[in-house]
Amino acid sequence: MDEIELNQWDEAEPSLYTHTYTDRKLYLPGEQVHLKSVVRNSNNLSIPVGKELRYVVKDPKGKDAGEFTLTLNEYGSMTRTITLKQDAVLGSYQVFLYDGEENVGQTGFSVEVFKNPKFKNEVMLQTTGLNEELLENVTETEETTDWGYETKKYRSNFEISAAIKSEYYSGSPVKNAEFSYKVYAQDYYDNEYWDDCYYGCYWEPEKELYTEGNGRLDTNGKAKIKIPVEFSSYYSDYKYIVEVTVTDAAGDTISGANALIARLPNKYKRWNPDVGIFFETDKRFYKAGETFQISGGLTQGDFSKAYEDDYVLIIKKKEYSTHYVKDVRGQERPITRSKEVVEKVLPVNSKNFQLKNGKLSLNYTLKESGEYVFEFGKIDTRFFNVPNDIENKKEVFDDVISQLQADPTKKVDL
Repeated sequence: MDEIELNQWDEAEPSLYTHTYTDRKLYLPGEQVHLKSVVRNSNNLSIPVGKELRYVVKDPKGKDAGEFTLTLNEYGSMTRTITLKQDAVLGSYQVFLYDGEENVGQTGFSVEVFKNPKFKNEVMLQTTGLNEELLENVTETEETTDWGYETKKYRSNFEISAAIKSEYYSGSPVKNAEFSYKVYAQDYYDNEYWDDCYYGCYWEPEKELYTEGNGRLDTNGKAKIKIPVEFSSYYSDYKYIVEVTVTDAAGDTISGANALIARLPNKYKRWNPDVGIFFETDKRFYKAGETFQISGGLTQGDFSKAYEDDYVLIIKKKEYSTHYVKDVRGQERPITRSKEVVEKVLPVNSKNFQLKNGKLSLNYTLKESGEYVFEFGKIDTRFFNVPNDIENKKEVFDDVISQLQADPTKKVDL
């Protein structure tokens, strides 16, 4: 069922709230489409009994496929059955609802012909220049962005060899058939990227057309194409998708696809500008004086010296105070307030943390009983803007530490 759109936040309030829908979304030529609309006045949601509204149906080519007027019944609804022609144009149809000249609603449906495919396509991929998905012969270049930031870009070349095989389900080859192919490049994220679902779980990145072409199968229904790829990335890995569409002598069209991954070796993934950091402990309660481990790392990839002093871990102790006030009846009521006092500010680097296999750890002891807060993040977004090309970040951190200890709630502005 379609979503009901009230549009109540638009600057111009519509005169009517409507919901128009069909009994199905997909039809065969010659079938009946059952159309219904529910209508209410927008000012008070009353039923505009007896109001006439006009429908306009557009076919997939944008041509008029029907127009009629219906009158609302006492329940605020109206229905109509549309019988599709046997030779109806295939594709997506749109139904528009008008109150005079004002468009107050719409819906859509599709008309398609279903038939079993007569043949199938297989696309098999091999590569030259990749070693088990890892790029070889990577070159590194330095670039300066428009705002003066220096970054490194990595390039490599490899070749995709696609073997196409097309045959009828009877077993005979699709001889001498024409085919077209498209190659798409798509950002690739492995399962580790989705561990916390911070960015949403398993959404499909947008595909970008890399190249396309045409060809013809041989008498055995086979063909080979070679696709040179110029890989270019600051950090990301890419998936390359090869889609092949074959059209046989009868005009039937079938598509097949395959994909491969091209990964930038980890030694080049020294700095990802979009990566975050996390820290955690194995439990929530500790005794005063007990030493425990704070462990963490990057939200993507391994921590390395390229990320040193880009992040900060702040340990705060919550202090509570209670005072009493008299209510309207003269009775004393307790009011509790809290404040956070900075105990430690730790730039995230190999001096303050142990670094092993791309993960961070720190042994820490809380001397007093109480409630503690651990805050962490990227220093340029959590507190202030630090140019990424700054050479001596220690001076920056020293200033941050002194200002935060003076006022733990302060947003430092340098």
